[in-house]
Amino acid sequence: MIDVWQRFLNDLDSTPAPSRFASDDAAFRAQLPKAISDLQKMVAAATVGDHYPMVNAAGSYVSDMIPIVTDALHDVDPIWPTEH
Repeated sequence: MIDVWQRFLNDLDSTPAPSRFASDDAAFRAQLPKAISDLQKMVAAATVGDHYPMVNAAGSYVSDMIPIVTDALHDVDPIWPTEH
């Protein structure tokens, strides 16, 4: 997922968002770097078998993604499920 979200951010840099998606674009740009960092922490903790930091990073990832990013993804593509 780290690579997927990073490519998504890179694609945003080369493709301007239509004005109707400006708030969604801002949500992606604000939250995805945090989520990527959370995933990197999860991987690092899992690699050394450090359970609690891994679980904490997973919780941070979920908090950074839901509902801000998931709602923005749903705005851009209604097929994406909403999280409530």
